[in-house]
Amino acid sequence: LLLFAIHRVLLSVVGVVLFLAGLIPRTEDPLLRPYFGLVPVTEGLSGALLGVWLRFDAVHFIRIAQSGYSDPDLAPFYPLYPLLIRLFAWPSGENLLLAAIVASNLACLLSVVGFASWMRDEGYDAATTRRALLLFLWFPTAFFLFAPYSESTFVLFAILGLWAARRGRWAAAGLAGALAALTRLGGLALSLVVAFEWLRRRGSLPRAQSLAAAGAALAPLAAAAGLALWRSSVGLPNLIEVQEIYWRRVPAWPWSGIGSTIGRILARIALPVEFLDLIMVILMLALGVVILRWLPHSLGAYHWGLLLLGLAQMRIGQPLSGQARFALVLIPAYLALALTVHGSVKWRLVAYSFLILNVFLAGQFMLWGWVG
Repeated sequence: LLLFAIHRVLLSVVGVVLFLAGLIPRTEDPLLRPYFGLVPVTEGLSGALLGVWLRFDAVHFIRIAQSGYSDPDLAPFYPLYPLLIRLFAWPSGENLLLAAIVASNLACLLSVVGFASWMRDEGYDAATTRRALLLFLWFPTAFFLFAPYSESTFVLFAILGLWAARRGRWAAAGLAGALAALTRLGGLALSLVVAFEWLRRRGSLPRAQSLAAAGAALAPLAAAAGLALWRSSVGLPNLIEVQEIYWRRVPAWPWSGIGSTIGRILARIALPVEFLDLIMVILMLALGVVILRWLPHSLGAYHWGLLLLGLAQMRIGQPLSGQARFALVLIPAYLALALTVHGSVKWRLVAYSFLILNVFLAGQFMLWGWVG
């Protein structure tokens, strides 16, 4: 709780300082700072504490919470987080931005508590758990957990799903997987976790086997139902078409974005954020090997399933765009890294580098700089 509170205050201080220094842009620009019809919050305390978070995807989530899937470009955004915004809107006086921030921060807080409890159940000592939590909260793009984004909601359901599956609680794992899949498509990875944990217990009773099969099926069923129901009801086009037309993302082999980004770096045309995306992808690939060697196979299935799903698309002109943010939800990676950098010097080097990047990138985000 203290770790969460300190980082929450730190990010608020960054926003207030930038706001008081007059560095926060206060006018809309259709290309650089699009609000898509939403009213920017740029004045007073609300501007300093809330308005600095109304950026990029946060705008789209609030658009959905306000008017539903009213435009084709909103098709890639899954519905559970906008529904949570609507849920919190009533006690916040219909302030959708405040509701979105409250929903994200509450999910982040519960994720931290759940992460610590799960690590304790897995048998890790307090020092390892604390290192993993700090790496999670200080990860370079972890400020998105506090922003009006769906990351913290997804992470909460992912942790609950991992925890339940590891304990053989198939119904709870399936429900968590379904909720994660209604938050982001990556929730499908929790079906792999259930399947691997069932294989580990395949000598169990037939009833348990049936529950495990049902639990593994819930996430893909929820994702399919979400895709079918809300898109057909509002007449949104094919998701692949939307991704290419509106978001310039196309399907790709997992290695294509890596190769293209390296090529752009060698040609000296890469943007600074592309270096960050490439480094984070390489780090997660390396940690994926560590996970396969040291951690349960089900955690490896989750890590590699999500990582490869994220790499199976490429953005035209900026191949690995967003990968540094997508890496944030790879929960087992923080445990693997905590086990790897247990020495004092290595730990401080990694942890403080993460924290410095976290604060810097949060500031860039508030200034409308694209960082994921």
